[in-house]
Amino acid sequence: MTDATLIYDDACGFCTWAAEFVAERSDVELIGFSDLDERTRERLPADYENCAHLIVGDAVYSCGAAMEQGFVRTDLGDDLAPLARFLDQ
Repeated sequence: MTDATLIYDDACGFCTWAAEFVAERSDVELIGFSDLDERTRERLPADYENCAHLIVGDAVYSCGAAMEQGFVRTDLGDDLAPLARFLDQ
C-alpha cells in the first residue's frame, strides 16, 4: 500500500494525463477533485482547486512541488531526481 496520495483536477486533460503518468509508474494513489472526501479536503489549502497536491504522511506538497515529488516517486525517479532538485532552487 502507498503512503502517498496525489490529488488532481480530474476535469483537466493535462492534469489527468500527468497524474496517470505518475500512477502507472509508482504506487501513488490518485484522487480527483470530484472524488475528494471531506477528511482529505480538510488537509488541503483553501484554494486547493488551483493546482495538484501530494499528501505523504503529515506533509502536503502543492502545485509544482506536488508534481516534482510525484515524478520522483515513479520508476523514473532516479533519472528525474536531479532535475527536481534543480527546479527546487
